[in-house]
Amino acid sequence: MAPHQMRYRWVMLSLLWLLYAAFGLIQRSIAPLVTPILKDLHLSYTQMGFILGSWQLTYIAAAFIAGTIIDRWGVRKSLFTGAMTLGLSSALRYFANGFGVMLAAVSLSGVGGPMISVGSPKAISIWFKGKSRGTAVGIYLTGAWIGGVFSLTLTNSFIMPLVGDSWRNTFLLYGIVTFAACLVWWLFARDVGDCGAAGDVGMLGLFGWLIKVRNVQVVLALGLLTFAVFHALTN
Repeated sequence: MAPHQMRYRWVMLSLLWLLYAAFGLIQRSIAPLVTPILKDLHLSYTQMGFILGSWQLTYIAAAFIAGTIIDRWGVRKSLFTGAMTLGLSSALRYFANGFGVMLAAVSLSGVGGPMISVGSPKAISIWFKGKSRGTAVGIYLTGAWIGGVFSLTLTNSFIMPLVGDSWRNTFLLYGIVTFAACLVWWLFARDVGDCGAAGDVGMLGLFGWLIKVRNVQVVLALGLLTFAVFHALTN
């Protein structure tokens, strides 16, 4: 039976949603905690701004190879590794004692992020076909927004008082939550079919072939413009 005909595809969709929610939780968690971090680590606004934008720089670099890694490792292992990296990024912020350590910890989240944002559409393409694929995409994308909304709305009002008003404990708690999501994913996620032969072609060769397709050029231009505007306004 093909994956898109299995009922288990809905379990996979739920697991993808869980990882994407953890992704949104981690990426938005630092914004509500800027004030106590600035005070405790004696950072300038310039340093804080550099920290806030650092994960997007590492994300861009990691995104170039994420697809190749996913083709070689498979969806299950790749998304697990990406989510674990996100959880580690959050947990390591607990130990930050200055600009350098905090910068490295936040930057690390940009390494794991592409595994999830590239691996999730690949998983959807394997497990869903036709109209159900669009429905699945719409569902799993809500995960990042809900995780982000939770982080922005409840970090100061609920989570901080719960952990002794400590931003360090807050990051540690979010890291533990992400590790728990990783464990659930590892226990219940499945790999089906071939991982793909894209790696045999070579990343540069494949990119060179794709970039010559007009529709790909249009989508790439629109995607870059959309993301530039989106991240400029939201961050």
